[in-house]
Amino acid sequence: MAYGDTPHDEVLNEAWARFCDNLKAVGPRVFDDPAPATALDRARGFQMLSQNISLGLDVGLEYADAMYPQFFRMMTPTRKYGGDNPDCIYLRAYVSGEQTYRIVGNRGGVHYLVFSLYRAKETLPPGELSEIGRILGSELQTEWDGSFQIVISPDEHPGNWIKSTPDASYIQIRQFVGDWAEEEPISVRSERVGQDEPPPRISPARVAEGLAAASDWV
Repeated sequence: MAYGDTPHDEVLNEAWARFCDNLKAVGPRVFDDPAPATALDRARGFQMLSQNISLGLDVGLEYADAMYPQFFRMMTPTRKYGGDNPDCIYLRAYVSGEQTYRIVGNRGGVHYLVFSLYRAKETLPPGELSEIGRILGSELQTEWDGSFQIVISPDEHPGNWIKSTPDASYIQIRQFVGDWAEEEPISVRSERVGQDEPPPRISPARVAEGLAAASDWV
């Protein structure tokens, strides 16, 4: 088997070439003002760029389907985004404002916890807040063992509920840890209500779309 043996080869090859070309075009921005002209800052700039490639692939390809939301860790010690707190665990799942979602898990014991629903910043006028709604850990209703359920939907629900809007884009969980040796992070998963079928298999069109979204993110 070789290139051209399937009708999808050209689409995938072109998508990969555009992905690589777009990444190549980003490199010179590391040298732009006002970035300091030091060896450390030059190296750090390209390190951050390389880390954002993996983040872009998660955002644009691996976890982008709002019909089958999955929480993934945005920032880590080896994947920085800029301004993130080293004592915070950031989790994100993409959603659609027209759907109803259920988030279940266990509260754990982190010092500060917040669930926030956001709109995409790129679609908003300058200065307009992207957060739609939130539930603080101190407000979260839990069972005796720390288990909880949160509903995100346009329609009101009893208990833990965040009202969504048509432009809702993602739910983000922030966990600020005061003592890493003593505080247990939350366990959590998400699902779209009515999600009866398994996610569709990966397709050439989805990969091409995801690669484009990933390089746009970077």
